[in-house]
Amino acid sequence: MTEGVQPHERLNAFIADDPIYKWLDLQDLWGEGNVSGNLGSYLSTDKLYRRCEHPRCKTGRPFNRMPGEGMYGTAFHQEPGLSSEQMHDAAWLAAGPVHSLTFLCTGCNSSVFQCWIEAHPQNRHTGRQRVRKIGQVPPYEISPSEDLLDALGDDADLYKKALACLSQSYGVAACAYLRRILENLTVRLAKESGEGGELGTVPEERDMETTIRLANEALPDSVKIPGRNPLSIVYGRLSVSLHRKDDQECAEIAEKAKRQLELIFTRIRDERRQRRQRREYEDVMKELESGPS
Repeated sequence: MTEGVQPHERLNAFIADDPIYKWLDLQDLWGEGNVSGNLGSYLSTDKLYRRCEHPRCKTGRPFNRMPGEGMYGTAFHQEPGLSSEQMHDAAWLAAGPVHSLTFLCTGCNSSVFQCWIEAHPQNRHTGRQRVRKIGQVPPYEISPSEDLLDALGDDADLYKKALACLSQSYGVAACAYLRRILENLTVRLAKESGEGGELGTVPEERDMETTIRLANEALPDSVKIPGRNPLSIVYGRLSVSLHRKDDQECAEIAEKAKRQLELIFTRIRDERRQRRQRREYEDVMKELESGPS
């Protein structure tokens, strides 16, 4: 569990904000030896906080748990990426009960949020008790804002694909898409630095260190870190994750990298816009100065 985050806060974030198929380890949440019996009791929460899209709200609101919800049956839900052999493995078919949770917005008293959580009694490999969200209504949001799409430019389609992968907890694929976006960005920035004119569309891996170093010089001051290269940090974490981490671990890294890339892209766009406005301002001032007195 993230340091400083209380168990109920993490549980609420899992229910309200996490993508489907992402695992939550109940021992990590509540502590070793504190989880036994009916796992549904450890999912119990009377209130959560999430954004309400009703016209009367359009902001974050508390949602109250609606009465009468609970375990409504058992089912097997395929783990993303399972082979046909694993599908027929009896150990995989020992799925736990599915819990239905429904919440009503306290602001508009109209918007309903519902999700379904599968509680596995035991994980095949670790013996730890885990749960995962297998669906929700409204669906998990994967549409970037128009402002962000504008900042991303030609990389917007790759970013949408990364979000689609994250929505299904396909972390490895999400890291791959985000790294390609970062490679495209570093090439463009390196060329702008004045020393990267010979770079191709995407440099060879052996040249990425030089490309990232040049690109860092062209970053806006607002995202530079003295003594460090933020582009190198993000690229390194994505690369290591692709080679050494599983889908869940990659998804966690991809989520953090995504937020950093969003900030970098918007700051670059905003700084260029400010420079353009400054040039326009200076050009008009020159025209005024050189005009008839």
